[in-house]
Amino acid sequence: MYPALTGIRVLECASHVAGAYCGRLLADAGACVIKVERPDGGDALRQEGPFPGDTRNVETSLLHQYVNANKQSVTLDAATSQGKQLLTKLCTIADVVVEERPGSCFDQASLQYTDIHNANPRTVVLTISPFGQHGPKSIWKGYGLTVEQASGMGWLAHTGLSRRLFPDRQPLMMGGHIGEYFVAFTGAAAVMFGLFARIGMGQGQHIDLSSQDALLSLERGPISIYANQNLLETPLTRDFPYGGCFPCADGYVEILAHEDHHWAGLTQMIERPEWARDPEWAVRQSRVKRAAEIQTTIESWTRAHTRQEIYERGLRNGVPVGAFNSPREVIASEHERLRGFFEPLAHPEIPEIKSIPSLPFFVAPLPAQACRRAPHLGEHNQDVYCGLLGASRGDLTSLRQTGAI
Repeated sequence: MYPALTGIRVLECASHVAGAYCGRLLADAGACVIKVERPDGGDALRQEGPFPGDTRNVETSLLHQYVNANKQSVTLDAATSQGKQLLTKLCTIADVVVEERPGSCFDQASLQYTDIHNANPRTVVLTISPFGQHGPKSIWKGYGLTVEQASGMGWLAHTGLSRRLFPDRQPLMMGGHIGEYFVAFTGAAAVMFGLFARIGMGQGQHIDLSSQDALLSLERGPISIYANQNLLETPLTRDFPYGGCFPCADGYVEILAHEDHHWAGLTQMIERPEWARDPEWAVRQSRVKRAAEIQTTIESWTRAHTRQEIYERGLRNGVPVGAFNSPREVIASEHERLRGFFEPLAHPEIPEIKSIPSLPFFVAPLPAQACRRAPHLGEHNQDVYCGLLGASRGDLTSLRQTGAI
């Protein structure tokens, strides 16, 4: 966590990974991020596991802990008149609003960008939605799976070893919210553009982020090929004719040796020197015709060797090789320990948590600050509503009794 955005206050109204992790990135950069949640159980990510001991608890979801670290939490029912008034007041003190539509608290309160702008003309508003705020799909709902398939990611997802093992498998769902995390990084970058624009123009900006468009930019290669050459990429055309992911004695490795200048090294590495002497195999165009034979031979060899042995042989012979590390190995890595990527974190309800992933970059010479656990539901109601908005403790009690918070 770095104090680069010290003094910037972010109002986050998000219940999916994209908006929540966008807020986490801004919080890690030093912004004060106030997360607005429903009083009845908080946002949806609190209900999503994994949970320690498989015991469901709105305070112990590990996904919630990850995407909401370093934030504050207030509760607010935007569907009530008092809740709508509170939400509008919160906009008056916000430099940035991060919201996800449809379904955000602004949606529930029937507030549009113009309402936020009228409350605070200097606010930068990031609206994340599945398909953007204009166009025939603008009112469509969508989630990670929906948008990933709509963007073409799912169409091209099944390649490499998975394709060889299961050739008839249909397009797959991407694992681990990967599409939403990419949207979050796109959103955080867009917010920085908005803040810079505010400096020059003296007023806030409305950033309309389509999750589909963000993922289309990630798949711009095959999209551009089809748009310009009318050539439809498939998992088969995207795959290497030979090489890629292979099982080995203690896991998996990636071997990329399909270029001519890698071929001689590969033949030495997998102990097939006769291939190097055969002129038919000298150029790639000839070799790809026998790709199936090459794949079978490589896999037979890798299964008899460990990742470290394969890596060292690749290094000696000039063959690009990478090992697939398990999460356990990544966390135990001396390299990551020295870089400090995993920050210490103590959580009173989750003693199993010892550390949490931090930003993937350093900001020198800014001093790093300690990471804070994700907030309890409504933990900062008094700090925000009384400390920032000027409400009394009696007002807070009344708001709770009416269900507004």
